[in-house]
Amino acid sequence: MQNDLFEATLAVPPKPLSRPIVRRDGRTVPPDREHIGWVQEELFAHGFVRWAQQHKDEPLVVAVHFVKKRPKRGKFIVPIGRNHGDIDNFLKLLLEAINDYINDCMVVRVVAEKTYGDEGCYVVKVKALGVEYGLSIPPLTTL
Repeated sequence: MQNDLFEATLAVPPKPLSRPIVRRDGRTVPPDREHIGWVQEELFAHGFVRWAQQHKDEPLVVAVHFVKKRPKRGKFIVPIGRNHGDIDNFLKLLLEAINDYINDCMVVRVVAEKTYGDEGCYVVKVKALGVEYGLSIPPLTTL
């Protein structure tokens, strides 16, 4: 299968997707749609929409590396702790962003990590497994 791998570095600092907030008056404040829009703009600029149209009915493997900007001080070499966001919430934002182009229910495997770097960004790889994908799952090293 040709062109079954999409790779891009998105120049947007990663941000966890917050839960909707229910106010006292019962109204719901939705999560940050602006950040999702920035991620979608970067995906569009890297050709994800065209790639997604070719692979919309195929199972997908998503590998993502969330690079957070290194703080000026701190004792950890990786972003852990309360103020750095849960990795599942980072994933929610990315999957919400791609959901406009390709149904995220087609994702059968996710590999994710978060680290520090000089600038914040997403390093994204999405591999289409093909419509002939059966019960065998390729090893993680194939990404």
